[in-house]
Formats: sequence, structure tokens, C-alpha cells
Amino acid sequence: MPYDELMFGESEMFQVINAEKKDGKVLIYVNSKQPGSNCPECNDLSSRIHSYYTRKIMDLPMVGSQTWLILNARKFYCLNVSCVRKVFAERFPEHVVTRKTVTKRVNEKFLKIASLMGGNGGVRICQLMNLPTSSSTLIRLIHQQPLEQNTVPKVLGIDDWAFKKGSRYGTIIVDLEKRKIIDLLPDRETHSVEQWLKAHPGVEIVSRDRYGNFANGVKNASPHIKHVADRWHLLKNLGDAMQKALDRNVIILKAARQRKKTQAHSEIQPLSGVENENEIIDKGVIAKKFYLVKQMLLEGNSIKKIARDTGVTRITIRKWKSFDVLPPKRSPTMTNMHLYDELVREMLVENPTIETKAILKKIKEMGYNGSVTMCYENIRKLRERKTKNTEHQLSTVFWVPPKASNLFYLNRRGLSQSEKMFIDTLCAESKEIKRAAKLIRQFKSMLKKKDCSMLSVWINNAISSNVKEIKGFAKGLLSDFEAIENGVKLPWSNGPVEGMVNKLKIIKRQMYGRASFELLRKRLVNHQT
Repeated sequence: MPYDELMFGESEMFQVINAEKKDGKVLIYVNSKQPGSNCPECNDLSSRIHSYYTRKIMDLPMVGSQTWLILNARKFYCLNVSCVRKVFAERFPEHVVTRKTVTKRVNEKFLKIASLMGGNGGVRICQLMNLPTSSSTLIRLIHQQPLEQNTVPKVLGIDDWAFKKGSRYGTIIVDLEKRKIIDLLPDRETHSVEQWLKAHPGVEIVSRDRYGNFANGVKNASPHIKHVADRWHLLKNLGDAMQKALDRNVIILKAARQRKKTQAHSEIQPLSGVENENEIIDKGVIAKKFYLVKQMLLEGNSIKKIARDTGVTRITIRKWKSFDVLPPKRSPTMTNMHLYDELVREMLVENPTIETKAILKKIKEMGYNGSVTMCYENIRKLRERKTKNTEHQLSTVFWVPPKASNLFYLNRRGLSQSEKMFIDTLCAESKEIKRAAKLIRQFKSMLKKKDCSMLSVWINNAISSNVKEIKGFAKGLLSDFEAIENGVKLPWSNGPVEGMVNKLKIIKRQMYGRASFELLRKRLVNHQT
């Protein structure tokens, strides 16, 4: 096969004169065979040569080495007397990028690598491929591409994503049929969603969470679009309501936990541990603020005024409003400290003055996996209660309200015997928790079977249950009933959207300090794999 055809296919623009390998690079010397070239200003063809010059153009690597075309190019006179340009350089639009020192095929590789890996990551990949470039060049290639105009889908999924969590958010729009990102919006306001839908008519179904701005934006854009509430978010909202109910009933929760710990030791009073914990809770700055807030609420002060006077956030005040006593602080970490309680107790009996540091060293050698602070706190409590028999203690961290609320969602057949006993004890202690547990199981069963005929009945039962957190959740469903009903019976959900949000997060973090909105938008919309 001739070199010309091997390098440039069927094109007759070039003639390969010679090739050599020098300093680890393959140099291919090429002449232009074009009879003339078109002026870039007036597009008139000219064959009158002004001069010759040499261009060095990078091509794809050959046998693992950098490859450069040494092109003997020409300049031409423009023969159009009215054209402002008198002399112009020869162009090769099929093979060489104008005003660049790379071939089109190299430019396409750079663009794909930049879209997948970003600037710094892309440079490292290019170096492995013997294609030297800079991160700025790769980022510039993405910016130069126009935003791809996708066909408007019939079924959309929308969700928010964080530029910076808790500070600034955007909106992601996904085609649920093709599972493809259609667009990104720079905020999550009603007006932005409304304007996008009006500019892209043809959408029939929108799947969303229960965020009000999305619901209002879709409603304002077109009353004919079907709203679908995401099922996972419905379960999450119901779980949050159950957690609040358990928070409010935290004393009952702690009593059940205490009975579970001491069921083999009837001589211990079930609530003694609860009373001791409450004594500890009632001391400190947070406890003083709690009782100050409760006092000001009784006096009829507004939440806004209480927040201003006490420095407690309005969210915390609303949470405390339903509590009679301050709930204990929950540790987010589970440790195996309870496995060494008996050993620590024996060491304290043998030597009451033993240093906590020595105890920590001993249990660490035996496999303790928690922090120093957690160990010191537990040993302090054991010193205070060393006269009491507290064998077979369970991890108190496990039975905090968020984890206890999760047990009500699980199939009872999949629970351990201790978990079943714990739930039964909770339900026996509190009629509210028993009613809430039954409603949760019914709601999950309804979603699983996609039986929307029972939705109205469930809402009425929840409202009449007098569990105020579940009642509030049910009333919220009434305000968005059509979307909830569609969410139960239709197959669409925000699952694919959540997956795309994860992909967005990975790319956003990969971009380091260059994560501008437009760059992120083009990387996600134009180049999807």
C-alpha cells in the first residue's frame, strides 16, 4: 500500500516524500498536491503562488512514538481585486485544523479525552499515548463546542444537585426513556424550570421529588403535564416522620432499650438507666437553652423571636416544641465498646484508682475499634455505676431513633429475634408507635403492589390515627394527591435521575478548580457514555 494512501486514505491533497525517526519521534515529510486554494475572505479559488513555508503538525502516534508531519505548504495571492486580503495561507480542511498544529483526528481524540477525564486527568492520559498537550488546551476544546440540542423527550425526570451543599444548588433534567442527561439549569427556582419547559414543548410526564419549586414550575409551564412523585422520596418522607415520632417518644424508646438490656436481670429497675441519662442530659448549656425555649413557648412567644433571643435555630425550636424532655445526643459512630464493659468493670473493682489510659491500652490490644473520646466517656459512666450489675449490655448507639425507625420498613421475616422483640416492646409501650408501625407497613405494601385504590383510605386512616407526625405527612400527600397517585401506579421514578446526579458529582469533583457551570454542562450533555 502506498504511503500516501496509508496516511491520508483516498485524499489526493498530499504526497509523502520521506520518513525518518529522530530523537524518538517519527518525522514524515509531506508536500501539498492541491492545484490551488480558496481565499478565506472571499472564497475565490487562486493558484498563483506567493511563497512556500514549512508547517509542523502533530499526528496520531505511530509504533508508540510521537508522529509529526513536516508539511511543505504554500501561500497564494488572492486574485479578487475587491478582497481585503491580498495573501493567504493554504488550507487543508479535511485533515488539518485551521490555525492549529494538530490534525483533525488528533483534535477529536483530545476532545474525547477531555470530555471523559477533564484537564489534568486528560493530560496524564495523553502523555501515556505520546500526545503532548496541556490542560488548558483540553479545557478550551470543550468550551469551543456548541451545546448539543437534544430532541425533547416525552418523559422527564428532574432533581436538584449541589454546587456547594447547603449553599447553592442547580437542576438536572434527564430523559427517562433514553436514560440520558438533557440539560442542566444553574438554579432550582420555579421560574427556571417553567421557562425551560416552555422553551421545549412536548413533555408529557415529569417525575420529581416533592420539592415545591419543581411542582410549581411544571404546573405553571403546562397544566397538561402529568406529575409523578418519586416513590423512594415518599418512603423517605414517611421515614422522617416516623423518626420524629420516635424522637418525641424518646423516653419510651430508652425504656424499651433498657428492658432489652436487662431482661435477664429482673432485680434491676428498668428505668433506672433512663433516669441517670436524663440527669446527665439536664446539665449543660444545651439543656439550659432547651428549658429556656420551652418556657418562652409557654409564654406565647413566636419562634422567630425565640430564635433571635436565644440563638437557637428555628428548625431546632420546632423540633424541641414537641419534646417534654431534651433527647440525648446521638453518636453517629457504632463501636464495639460494649464487648469490653465486663472486663473494664473487673479492672475497676480490682484497682479503683487505675488510669483510664491504661484501660484504653488494654482493650485496644484486644480489638477495641472506637475513638479515645468514646472510650473515656464509657469508662467514666462505668466508674459512676460500678456497683450495679450491667452484664450483657448492648450497643446503645444501635437503637437511636433513625436506626430504630428503619426496622419498621423491613419485612418481619428478615428481622432477627432480638429486633422483633425490640419492635414488639416498643409497640407494647406506646399505642402511637404501634399505630404508626401499622401505617408504615400498609404504605410500603401499597407502593410495592402499585395499588393506588387504597391511597385515599390510607390517608384517611393516617389523619385519624392522631400520630401527629404521620398525620402531617398524610395531609402533605393531599396537597399533591395527583402526583402521589401517579407515583404509585405508573412505572416511572427518579431512580435513573439519582444515578445521573452521582455521575455529575464525580465529574464535578474531578474538575478541581475549573468546575464552571458551562464547562460541567457541556461535559455532561455533549459527551455521554
